[in-house]
Parts: sequence; structure tokens; C-alpha cells
Amino acid sequence: MKKILLCMTMAIALVAGKQAQANGALDQLVRDMAVADLTHSVNEGMRVNNLINWKVGETAEYDLKAMFGSLGNMVKKVDREQGNAIWLKQEVTGMAAQTIEALIDRATGEVLEMRQNGQKVNPPNDKPEMIDQEHTTVTVPAGTFEVIHVTFKSKEVKKGELWANPRDIPMDGAAKMAVESNQMPLPITMELLKFSRP
Repeated sequence: MKKILLCMTMAIALVAGKQAQANGALDQLVRDMAVADLTHSVNEGMRVNNLINWKVGETAEYDLKAMFGSLGNMVKKVDREQGNAIWLKQEVTGMAAQTIEALIDRATGEVLEMRQNGQKVNPPNDKPEMIDQEHTTVTVPAGTFEVIHVTFKSKEVKKGELWANPRDIPMDGAAKMAVESNQMPLPITMELLKFSRP
């Protein structure tokens, strides 16, 4: 369950970052979602040794779309290690171009530092609320995967859906995600194009 929450939180941050770039009113959403659940878990004392076992070089590429068409592609990768932490980097090309980096503690999942386009930003504080989860399959350009389908919401996210498999897909395991924010009712989706492991 902890890995699914981590997956949900990181995937939200990645997609929300693109939406925030397109709409300045959503800029806080990028930061608010990236560690909201992780911060809550740490505060509740739910620490797990090396919750994150991602390896440097793990990479996933996604297609980002909105109702009006393509927003571009996003490449998410484990960029480097720093002590017992890793730098997760996402680079978006196209009309939502930006770079987000997060230094994540491996043991706790806590985001220690976050940067958007090279500028330090505050970690998110909008905790997602899980509404439902089910085991299912999803087909994306990278293939068909058995996944946990999670439906969630938060103060900033009117409706979110995540299809994730952290066992077969690198990092947080996101295969597909759809997010509709309260400020921008057009949903943004991301679908896995390809991935690699070192």
C-alpha cells in the first residue's frame, strides 16, 4: 500500500507540473502533490527502511495530452544518488516544457529538496485522499500491464486516476494517469511510451 501511495503522489506531481506550467494558477499544485502523502506518512511514523529502491538510470517516457491535443513528452529518470537519497528528474518537451527535480530520501520517501526549472520550490502540502482502488489491466503504447487503479482527489485535484505497477514499471510504476484540477477542468493524461532499467 505504501508503494502505491508513493506511486500516486509522484505521478500526480509529474502530471500536475505540466498543467501548472500551462496555467500559472496551478503552479502550487506541482509542489503540493509531489510529497503530500509521503510527508503525512513520515509525520505519522510510518517509516520503512529503503522504501525507495530505484536505481540510477531507471527511465520512463510518457506522452502528455489534454483535450485539445498533445502537450509534449515527459522523460522521468533517476538521475543520481546523494548519500541515502536519489535525485528524480523529469524533463518535459513541447508546449509544457519544464524540468522538475526532487531529492528523495530512500528510507522515508520524504522529498528533501525540490526544484522547478532550476529554482528551489517548497514541497507540496495538499494531501491526496484515496477514493477507491481496484486490480485491473491497462493498455498504453508501452504495452498491457496488470495494475492497481487508484481514484483520488484533493483540495486542488477535482478528480485523479492512476494506473500503476511498481513491480514491472520502473520507479513509481505509473502506466497511465488522468488528472482534472479544480482550477482547470480539462483533464490532462499521461501514458507510458517506453521504459528502461540499467
